Amino acid sequence: PNWLVALEERLAFLESYGYLQRFRYGEHLKVRRRIENVSGSLVIPLSLQMLVENAIKHNEVSANHPLDIEIASTGGKYITVRNTLNRKDLVEHSSGTGLDNLRKQIRFFSVDPLVVEEEGGFFTVRIPIFQSVDLQ
Repeated sequence: PNWLVALEERLAFLESYGYLQRFRYGEHLKVRRRIENVSGSLVIPLSLQMLVENAIKHNEVSANHPLDIEIASTGGKYITVRNTLNRKDLVEHSSGTGLDNLRKQIRFFSVDPLVVEEEGGFFTVRIPIFQSVDLQ
């Protein structure tokens, strides 16, 4: 079974997803990618999409409060999804189920944990990158 998916494919999907979301939010939403050399890299399915969706769901996206999301690699061991933090005033309470499920999935494959930080006006999540050669 394919428990992990190619990072390259997930990033291509996020390009399309970001493009569609920019129709809705215009210049107030920026999704930037700073990742190099993804060949052979794998991630948990839907993990990056869920993190980007959560950033849009839980934060205001407006002229006064643009949302900037950056997807970057950190030394090849982690992918970091970092967004400006400006929580919506009237958002339903988050149960944290998405991050909790992702944490459990990562534990299944790795001793490297999911890292969640809120600091300096940013919300940052780091997820491990897996290499196909490591899983053979």
